[in-house]
Amino acid sequence: MAKLIKKSKCKFEAGHIIKKNKVVGIPRVIWWQLNRLETMVQQYDYLIAQPPYQPGPSLEGFDRKSIIGNDRPYVSCPDTPVIDKRVKEAMEFMAETDKVNDAAEINKAIDHFGELIDWFDSDKFIEGGCFEIIDTPTLGNPLILDGHDIVTILKVLVTSPIEVEA
Repeated sequence: MAKLIKKSKCKFEAGHIIKKNKVVGIPRVIWWQLNRLETMVQQYDYLIAQPPYQPGPSLEGFDRKSIIGNDRPYVSCPDTPVIDKRVKEAMEFMAETDKVNDAAEINKAIDHFGELIDWFDSDKFIEGGCFEIIDTPTLGNPLILDGHDIVTILKVLVTSPIEVEA
């Protein structure tokens, strides 16, 4: 028979949740999502620590030599206020679209880790059948995190230009 366990009565040692010197099992889906999130955070940290990309040779700053010299005729273009306004509006629209896309991706990630977020938001949990090690050296003690912490981590992972495997 499953028991309702208070997190405040438990401690986290050597990858296990312990209550009264006994290992407490957690639901398997929580164990899986927690370890998956830990892997994603470690991948992100690993990729962030990589040296920056060194571009190859480039033609930036190249100036072609000419027998005419720098006295070339200059052709000016007329001002285009209507086009400039449209370009500005399009750029603002694209920025808003990026925010909407980020929100959609964050919501998708939250849905993917929904059970884990709910588990962290609750002070109690139902004892489960998973007694495997909770290997979270980066996230730390799962008993002191809350749902807001998990959502914040997901926001960083999802909105970063660095991609980790979900």
